[in-house]
Parts: sequence; C-alpha cells; structure tokens
Amino acid sequence: MRPLSYKAAFKTITFLFCGGFLLFGLAGKANAATYFVAKTASGTGSAGANTNTGKDNVGFGITGGSWNASTYQLTKAGAFISYTPVASDYIYVSSTASGQTGLYSNITKISADVIQLGTLVEGTGITTNQTDVSSSNGPWITIKYAVDTVPVGIQTIRVGAGTYDQGAASLSLTSAAENGKTLTLIGAIGGDNVPNDTIITGSLARAVIYNTGATTLDIDFQNFTITQANAAPNFVIENDAGGSNNMRFTNCIINGPAATAVGIEMYPVAGTSRGLYVTSTTFSLGPTSNGIRLYDAGTVVISGCTASGMGTFLQLYTGTAIGDITVTGCHITNSVGAFFASGVAAATTINSITLSNNTI
Repeated sequence: MRPLSYKAAFKTITFLFCGGFLLFGLAGKANAATYFVAKTASGTGSAGANTNTGKDNVGFGITGGSWNASTYQLTKAGAFISYTPVASDYIYVSSTASGQTGLYSNITKISADVIQLGTLVEGTGITTNQTDVSSSNGPWITIKYAVDTVPVGIQTIRVGAGTYDQGAASLSLTSAAENGKTLTLIGAIGGDNVPNDTIITGSLARAVIYNTGATTLDIDFQNFTITQANAAPNFVIENDAGGSNNMRFTNCIINGPAATAVGIEMYPVAGTSRGLYVTSTTFSLGPTSNGIRLYDAGTVVISGCTASGMGTFLQLYTGTAIGDITVTGCHITNSVGAFFASGVAAATTINSITLSNNTI
C-alpha cells in the first residue's frame, strides 16, 4: 500500500490505512516505591483513610510481630483471625532493630496467628529473625491525596476496585503538589482484563481529570474507567498545563454522555513540549463528541484504541505548535464524523503526522 503524503502547515503528514492492528505499549519504568488507595483494607475490612501510611492494602497495623527469616512467616497472636487472602493483597513490614523493610505479595494464611509472605516486591526484606516487626495500617482512600502525598520521583499507586467520585470537583493536578513526579496509577482489574472495576468519576463540567498547572508531572493511568457524570460537559480529561508534562492512558475506558464535547483535550498553551500517550483505550462518547482534540502539544502517540458511534476521533485545533503525532492500530466504527480532522490555522506548525494500520 502506497502512503499518501502532503505538506501544508504540517512539515510531514503520512497516511497508512489498512485492516490490520499494531499494538504496542509504553516502555517499562523502574519504581522507587509503591503506595495503595482502596475503599477498604482487604486484611481487616476497615475503611481506607488518608491518615494511614498508604504502604499496603491489607492494613493489619501490627506492632511487636515475630518474623522468621527462613520461612517468611509473620506471627502475631490473633492478628489474622478474620483474614482471607486474595491475589491482590500486599503487606508492608519493617523492623527497627534490623533497619530493614519489605513489601510482599502472595500471602498465605497459616493460622489465626501466622501468615506466610511470598514474593518480595520492594525493599531489602527482613533478612534475620526479629521480634519487633510492624506493618502498615493500610491504604489511603482518595486518589487525589495519594497523588499529592507521594514523594517526588518515580512512584506507583495501586488503586483498589470501586468508584472514586470527585463530586462537583475534579481530580485536579497542580504544580505545587505534583511537579517532579513520575506516577503510574494502576487500577484493579479482573480476569477479563476489562478496565471497569476501578472507576474515576465526577460531575464538574470542565473535566473529571484536570491538569491545571503540573508542568513537570509524568502520570500514567492504567486500567481505569473514567466517566464524566455531568450531562453537558466540556471534557472528560483536560491538560491545561504547559511545560514538559506528560499524560498517559493505558487500557482505559473514557466515558461521557451524548453531549460531551471532547474525551481528551490538550488545551492551548504556547511553547509547550508536553506529551500525550494513549494506548489500548476505548472511547465511549456521543455522536457530537470528539475523542481527542489537540491545540498545543509535544509528542502524541495513540495506539490500539477503539471508538464507536462518536464524532471525530482525532481533531487538530488552532494552537501554536504540535510535535510528532502517531496514530496506529486504532479501530473506529460507526463514526458520525471523521477519523481525522484539521481545523488548524495557517500559523499553527505541526512537525509530522503518521496514521498507520488503523481500521475505519
């Protein structure tokens, strides 16, 4: 198949439409630490709380536990009476005497007094027998608190199943709280791999997730359904920050009512190098909606996405400059509008556009 190319306000634009799919993910990133958000602690059934340490999701909060370094068994009288382990459980333990910590998964209940920890996920682990072992008192309860509270650097936040309603506000990302962080938020997901177990919703017309000024934030949402509950909203997700921030959405569902204007909006901010990366994500919007609208941006990569029955999938709007845009392996059906539409003014510069292996 011969590519169709032309030059206008763009430096280069290449179309390669065919029926196949090409799926690729983002490169893996090393994690400095993992934190947890959940409605309830899976070990105790107590509610998550922003006064907790957020370092595990079982929330036993024990002190003075005994640790056997050979068997990985943790003993505390009566601490595990009502506990039934599940595959998504993690426990964070520490020993003051040894100065060691560890985050473990694959927990097995031996008795009401004893659990056996399986895989060391982070930390050194506790490598000698100790009798002063403590564990985290459980997860935080709001995503906003977690994003604001984790330290600067590369962090993972695991979010338990449930609906995280932002109410009449939004999940707002601001420069003071988030700059300098590289965050991967991972929603709980069932065996069907459909990301509908962990839901972020809100009724603020502007946006459910709204970057208002985090200019050096790199944030990746994985396995979330993001739902705009306002009946006549502007956006589901909006990036109104400049600088070099990146927003990523991996294996998500982006929902909006019929009147939704845009699923993801990169609002005009001149001189920005911010990136947008959307992978294996489903857009479920109305017939008058646009999936993604770009004003000013750096690198934009959209891969393996699906949409049906909406308006234009990708719309370029009047801004100042956009970098390289790549859209590949997307599947769009029953579209009311165009797959790709440009409404940019002559003054807008776009480095390159490549559309390949998409089906319409």
